Amino acid sequence: MATYLVGVRWEKERIQIEAKNGTDAKRKYCRLKGRRYNDPWCGGSILTAEIVRSSNSNLIQSQLG
Repeated sequence: MATYLVGVRWEKERIQIEAKNGTDAKRKYCRLKGRRYNDPWCGGSILTAEIVRSSNSNLIQSQLG
């Protein structure tokens, strides 16, 4: 599993999530925040997921299973 930084495109806040791929990370973010992934206005389409290359980070870490 890789670690992704996931957040809303136009906001600066990002959360670290461990997931298989970017789509899975976005789904886990939606589950964490109480969003519906398939919602066109506030679901996965407005999110961005970037893979984290280094393990040194001071961001909030979230692991969902």
